[in-house]
Amino acid sequence: MEGTYFSYTHNGKLSVALSPKVLDGGLRTPDPREDGATLTVADPANGQAEAIELPAKIWSRVGFNRYVYSNPNTKDGPCKDATPSARSVTAECTKLGFKLGNPQGAVTIGFQVGDADPLCALFADPDVTVDDNKLFEAVNAPANILCRVP
Repeated sequence: MEGTYFSYTHNGKLSVALSPKVLDGGLRTPDPREDGATLTVADPANGQAEAIELPAKIWSRVGFNRYVYSNPNTKDGPCKDATPSARSVTAECTKLGFKLGNPQGAVTIGFQVGDADPLCALFADPDVTVDDNKLFEAVNAPANILCRVP
């Protein structure tokens, strides 16, 4: 998938950007101001997963069908920001509890608004650029899949 990026450090900092191919171009983004959203990082090999709640009260609407989660001081959870749209999903979080393996091998990212189907990307070989016990980075995840993350 062109334009995707995932980075996770041993001290719990997550950065993710998913390209237009992550979302169906005709998909209408559900409104996270109503039901909030969840960002999940999971290890597909051992089932370890962390679901990060992005509460509805933090979301705001900007423009037509575009929403922004802004929590710069991480007062309401570990994610500083998140922006889903019909073209992309980006998020930045800190101090997560997800533990890296050595090597990690693969990570699945899920993003779900309310009870809508989650949108997921699997970052694994051959798209992993760094994989040690301090940093996992990967690019160009396979095409979007509708999935169930733990």
